[in-house]
Amino acid sequence: MDNFDLRKYLAEGRILREINEGKQVGTLYHWTDFESLYHIIKSNSLISNQTTDFNSKRKTNSEEKCISFTRSKDKNQFLISQDSQCVLVLDGNKLSNNYKINPTHDINPHFYGDDEFDEEEYDEMEERVCGKDIKNLDKYIINIIFDEKNIKGSYQNEREFKKVLSIVKKKNIPFETSSKQTIKFIKQ
Repeated sequence: MDNFDLRKYLAEGRILREINEGKQVGTLYHWTDFESLYHIIKSNSLISNQTTDFNSKRKTNSEEKCISFTRSKDKNQFLISQDSQCVLVLDGNKLSNNYKINPTHDINPHFYGDDEFDEEEYDEMEERVCGKDIKNLDKYIINIIFDEKNIKGSYQNEREFKKVLSIVKKKNIPFETSSKQTIKFIKQ
């Protein structure tokens, strides 16, 4: 590097492009229920919970607490609990600047009743933040998607939804639903 000219390098702006490049994680989704979402928004944090790794390529302590995310908002694709009523949509790029995000392949073949289990067939695309809670969550929230199938149908769900919707609106967090009927329901 005998001919390297730092002034020219800085003048070209190349160093700023290189410094500003960050890890590209993309959008992450965290499914939860209305009651939990209310507490998440109120506390402005996601609290890590005990996890179970069945077939994880990442070796974790069985006592380790993590927060799980997916790369898809399709909860049926990942055997996400049917109790999950809404999804937090998060900016994974911003999140990765302050938290280590680990890809996890965590599949239990017994869920599928599969004697000849093929890992490739059941790719879960899960990401985890392990070992600590996520604070100042509002910095990472893109929006919240409410699953309209879980809003109507029971008094309990409607009441919890209205409670969480009030705090979401109060904190000025963008939200959407998956049907126009739900929007009409909300306005009632």
